[in-house]
Parts: sequence; C-alpha cells; structure tokens
Amino acid sequence: MTKPAKTKDELRKLILSEIAGQPVCPAGMDVSIRAAEAGSWEVDSIPPGSIAHADCVHYIGQIARRLRAEYDLAPDPMYNQIDWMNPSSSDVADQVIRQNANRRRRFIEATSDFVPDENLAKQDAPARPLQQTLTPDGRVVDFSIANQREDWLKTQPNDVAIVFAARAALRALPTATFASGAGRSRMTRRKMVLRVFRALAAAWSYSAYPSSRDVLREAARSALKGLGSMNATLTERAAVYASAAAASAPDDVASRASIAVGYALDAIGAKGRQAFELTLEALAADADLLDQKFSPVSLANSQLWPTKIPDWVNEDWAHLKQALLDAKEDWEVWTGWYDDRLVGAPANEDHELARVTITEQFWDEDPEAVNSQIKWITEEIKELTPVGETDLPSIEAIPPQSETGSQFVQITDGRIDLALDPPSHSPVADQNQREIYQELRYKASTLSALGHNQLGDLSGPITRFLAALPERIEDVSIIRIWSRGNTLRVRLKAHETASASTDHSDPALLAPLAAELLQDLIHSHNVFIVGDPHGRELDEVRLGPRERHEDEAIVQSASIIADAVRESEGLVTPAAAEALTEQVDAARNAPAGIHGDQALDLSRKTTSNFVVEILRAVYVPYRKLLAEGEFAWKEIRSGAYRAAGPAAILGAYHYRQELITFVVDHAATLKVFVQQVFQNPELIQIIDAISKAAIS
Repeated sequence: MTKPAKTKDELRKLILSEIAGQPVCPAGMDVSIRAAEAGSWEVDSIPPGSIAHADCVHYIGQIARRLRAEYDLAPDPMYNQIDWMNPSSSDVADQVIRQNANRRRRFIEATSDFVPDENLAKQDAPARPLQQTLTPDGRVVDFSIANQREDWLKTQPNDVAIVFAARAALRALPTATFASGAGRSRMTRRKMVLRVFRALAAAWSYSAYPSSRDVLREAARSALKGLGSMNATLTERAAVYASAAAASAPDDVASRASIAVGYALDAIGAKGRQAFELTLEALAADADLLDQKFSPVSLANSQLWPTKIPDWVNEDWAHLKQALLDAKEDWEVWTGWYDDRLVGAPANEDHELARVTITEQFWDEDPEAVNSQIKWITEEIKELTPVGETDLPSIEAIPPQSETGSQFVQITDGRIDLALDPPSHSPVADQNQREIYQELRYKASTLSALGHNQLGDLSGPITRFLAALPERIEDVSIIRIWSRGNTLRVRLKAHETASASTDHSDPALLAPLAAELLQDLIHSHNVFIVGDPHGRELDEVRLGPRERHEDEAIVQSASIIADAVRESEGLVTPAAAEALTEQVDAARNAPAGIHGDQALDLSRKTTSNFVVEILRAVYVPYRKLLAEGEFAWKEIRSGAYRAAGPAAILGAYHYRQELITFVVDHAATLKVFVQQVFQNPELIQIIDAISKAAIS
C-alpha cells in the first residue's frame, strides 16, 4: 500500500514540533530533509551532530525513523530538471534559497557567543573586523545574509560577482563526497562529481581568462547539463550557480552569484561554526583585495584562503582526493587542478580552455573516458607549445628600488644581501654631524648602562639601537638607525601618554631616570636624522587615512614574505634578513600617529625593494636564456634535459636554486603584494613565467 507523501517543509515542521521544548535540544536546532531512493528520505541536523548535541541528534533520528514508516517524500518539482538559464524555472529555486539562506546563521547565533553587529557606526576601515565589508556609503555588509550579499554584488562589476561565486564554490568543494548513497549508484556519484568539477572549472576559467569569455560563457552554459536534479547537494548547487552566473545575462549575474555564495556557505557551515566564520573572512579578504584595486583576474589566480588552508579543508580534501585517485580513472587531471587552485599556482591557459571546451559528446561518456581525454589533450598541448617563443615582459618592467627603504643586492654567491646606505650629508655639515653622532653613541651607552631593572621592556630596543651605532660614522646605516630610533620614539610617546593619566600602574611608565635619559637620547637622534638628506625624507613621511589603510593591508602580505624569509636557508644574508624582518615587525605593531605611519611606510618600501631584487635576480638570467639560448630550450623540449628542467640550464648563470624555490613557493603572496604596491600586471606575468619555467 502506498504511503501518503509530504513535502520537505511539512516533514521538517513535524520534526521541529516534536523537538520543541525538549531539554536535550538547544534553542534554534534545525533540520534539513533530503531525498533518498524510491520516495524515501533522510534527515540531517543543522549543523550536524557534535558531542554537545549528540542526544538531540539521536532523538531527531528516532523521530525520523518513525515518520519514514508513515510518510514518503513528495516530489519537489522546483529541482526536477531545472533549466538553470531560464528564469521561469530557476527563479523558483532562487526563492527557496533566499528564504532559507539565514537558517544556519540563526543556529550559530543561538548556540554560541557570536553576535554580528549590523549597526556599526561609520568608522575608519582599518578598525573593522576582517569578516565585514563596507559598502561605498559606509554600511557593513555581512556576506552570510542573502539580501546584503546580493545588494553588495549588484554594486560591483559582473566579473567581480562571477569570481566571488567561483571562489566561494571552490572553497566548498571538499565537502563533496565520492561515496554512493542517497539512492545514487556509484556510477551516478562519479558522474555528478565530474559535473561539479566541470562547472567549477568553467566558472573559474571565465574569471581567469577574460580574452576568451565568449567561448567560456558557452562552456559555462553547457556545464549546467545534468545538474538540475532534486537530489543535488548544497555543494553541487553552489557549483551550478557559479557556472550559471558566468553564463547568465548581465542583469542576472549578481543574483546567481549571490545564491552560489549562499549555497557554499551553507555547505561549509555543516563543518561547524569555525569553518563558517573562516569562509566569511575569506570572502571579506577577497573584497578587501578588490578595494585595493586588485583585479578580478588576479583574484581568480590567487590562493583560495587568505592565510593558511583551514584544517577541515586539508582533511576533507585529502579524503575526497584519495577516494578519487583510488578509482584508477585518471582523476588526477582534476585533483591536481584543485590542488593548484588552493594555493594559487600558475595555470596554463591553453590547458584550461581545452579542459572546459571538450566536445559535448565526451562529457556524456563514463568519467574514466572523459578524464582520459582531458589527460591526452593537455599532454598534446605540452608537446606543441613553443616554449622559447613565449611573449614575456621585458626586464625593464621591474621597477627600481626606493631610496628611502632598505635596499638589497645579489652578491657573488647568489644570495640577497643588504646594500650599504651610509650617511649622505654634505662635506660642509660633516664635522657637525660627526660631533652629534658621537654624542648620540655616548647617550645610548649611558642609557643602556642603567640595566634591565631600570629599563624594563626598554632594554631590548636600547640594545638594538646601540648595535646600530658603530664606531665609525662611515659604517652607519641611516635607515637602520632611523628605524630603531623610531621604535624608541614610539616607546617614549607611550610613556608620556601614561604619565598624563592617573593610572600609575600602567606598564608603559618608565622609571624617572630612564625616561629623562631616553628623552635626551631622542632629542640627539632627531637632530642627527635631520642633518642627513635621507633621514629627513624618512622623517617627513605623512600618511592620509586612505594611505594608512592601504599600507596596513600591505603589511599583511609583507608579513607573510618576511616570515618566509626568516624560515628560508641559503636565500639571504643575516643582515638582509634582519633588516627586512625587523622593519616589517615594527610595522605590524605600528601605533596610530605619525611614528606609526612612518613605520608602515618604511616597511612597504623595504619589502618592495626586497621583492624587486629577488625578481630581478631570478628573471634577468631567465629572460637572457630565452633571448640567447633558444637551442637550450629546444634541447629541453626534445627530452635531453627534461628531468632537470629549466633550473639546470639557468645554473650556468650562477643561479641559486633557493631563489627559484622562494618565488615558486610564495608566488601567490608575491602576486598579491606586487599588485597592492605597484599595480603592474607585468610583474604578475613575470612571477607566473618564473613559476612555469621552474615546474615545466
């Protein structure tokens, strides 16, 4: 006898009515109904069960088993073979996600201490949390709220909306499963996973390669085939809406993109509150990069997560990847592709276009046949690509180093060293500067002699400042002495602020004698710096609110570069590492005010100089090889040097492998940094060229 059928919403309400008021179920607990085979259905708690709510999850399971014996799931016409490009059918699905987009957010708010503040007063951008983005009129945008997200996307160019959708859906991919279940055969699951990869690749390629968008728009439209199923998971729906955004008419792009982001957030939210919040931060980081004039194309080619890849992504992707590779069906053409998207590795445009524009008849084949075809095509492209004829930027595209930042130079052993920057005062002022310098050394020694008991936390900065004062003035580094003296200025300012308050326990307070001697030392330091042209330039730096905001954002990228340099061996000399990391660390802790602004400015210039020098050290011999060594490249292509690769040839130019490795390993961060500082697409092309040469 056929059982009566109820819709998903009716079944959900029945379950919620039974758990309401139950002490084992927290306020805001929700459920999601999904279709299984032959009209049956399954229930998921939102979010899935944890130790804290295990009793409630078990109770929900008991209710579901009883209701399944009474009711089947009614067919849901809105997801049955949806024509995603036809508003009359897909807008019904849009309405559902709009109505339910905040459900998981409400659960998070009800079961944690997280309370979003949607009424923040207009404030300077640096003060806002990373997961919040501001509209042009200063209102906070919460990307987890559907109408706010869509309204913001409508203020952006369509290519911004599409790259947002593609990156959000890509972040959700590890939540997919290769296992059969929910009424699907293993073959059906394999095909569905392949279709998800296809949709994501089409949406991503559309964002990454603007010159081919006419072809890629059609590829995105074709990628929607077979994804309009009522059984589609949240991850699959995120992928299909990302592809639909790339294929949509201009007026529909923002709406489709917003829904893709909503489904991605919902899929990731199933991993828990931390995963959900990290994804919001990643979306806001993308928005920040765009605010800093980072192009949508560059964003598409950047790493998916703003800092490190979250643990849940590493774990879930490892499981999915292993399951795909264990199938022995050439899934490495997709697992390698996603590995590259995670870290922002350079991609071959010809390969990517070939991947998503394969003849439609192949996509209807078994996944093994499709993957084999992709593998064959990409290998053919590699054999046909004339490497030596690549159109690359000239060496002149690399800008000169700034004179008011620490400068760097490659030395004979191939490492990057700190360039000398001795005093540059005029001969007329020479004697006066020498006398002031000797007085400065004396005052620094006197202050240091007070010892830790008197100096407290001032001991370290004073010791470093004294180390910047060699006996001979000719050996002085103006930038080093200015930077370390600026740290002392900041410390004196903190003492003066604390002295003006009534809180005599403030740790910023110095002992009276130490404060007096520090003030005298700073006075002499200021006089010495003013007497040097480069010192005066450093002292004259002033930043407006927008410039400070930009430099603070740049410090985030500079910090990653400095930390990488600190951990690298054989890359730089100790002096170069010290100058870079010390000045970036000072900027990380820069307080509001003129001295903090100057620390930010110096950090930006010094890191820029380091990046410029390492790119020059790598790219000049590489470019020379292409110009003068075409025969060597032909030898490589013929197979004689295939195992060693271009790095072996470049070794003839006294090239250090550590430099190549650094650029390749940190290509994504370097591209973000050069875009922020120079806004020069040729520098990004140079980084990509180096990376491709090293891994080809």
